[in-house]
Amino acid sequence: MKHPVPVPVPVGLDRTFAHELIELGLRVGAEHQDWLLQYLLLLLEANKRINLTSITDPEVAVRLHLVDSLASLPELADAPIGSLLDIGSGGGLPGIPLATVSGRSGVLLDSVAKKVAAVASVLQSLPSPGTTIEVRAERAEEIGASGKARFAAVVARAVAPLPSLVELAAPLLLDGGTLIALKGTPAESEFRSGSKAAKLVGLEESARRQLRLPGGGEARTIVVYRKTHSSSIDLPRRTGLAQNSPLA
Repeated sequence: MKHPVPVPVPVGLDRTFAHELIELGLRVGAEHQDWLLQYLLLLLEANKRINLTSITDPEVAVRLHLVDSLASLPELADAPIGSLLDIGSGGGLPGIPLATVSGRSGVLLDSVAKKVAAVASVLQSLPSPGTTIEVRAERAEEIGASGKARFAAVVARAVAPLPSLVELAAPLLLDGGTLIALKGTPAESEFRSGSKAAKLVGLEESARRQLRLPGGGEARTIVVYRKTHSSSIDLPRRTGLAQNSPLA
């Protein structure tokens, strides 16, 4: 495939990206930074045709999409070797940045076919990021029902409350695999209900980290659950029950 001429990067945007990564202590090579900026700028162009993000300013998008997604790289590095699954990926975030930089193969799930098609089109217009990234218009319950999905890591960013996420992730993870939930500032009650649901479905909270994003100072919490035992209930439940009738 003949790739288009790279999208012009706004002056200083590359330096902003590099500086914010350094502030978070993240090591991301220059080639990966350049590729992710190209992806983001093409995503913002596609956003003019289909709603993929409410953020239109490139500098804000670097912080709230790329840097925010990559903040969980240390947690992903602690997951077993293997591929990752991004639930409710939307514009390919956080799955694409995490897969690209970590070198893991990735599967991105979103139930909105138009979003999936837009993300796939952007990916096809770029050189290979060095790993395999697949985009699917499916729900997590559909993948889990196949009984064949076993991912080393499941990631989700601002998708659903923790009790729903642990239930959706449990049948998708291999033994010892991890769910990495990228959240804002959940109430303590959400952590408690998340832990209760996790025990029912075979997961246990193994790590929790709070941080603030450089530049804007937005508060973030990264919560990690590890699959440690078998679920005490049959999973997946019927589509939508995890969100509409959570276990805790």
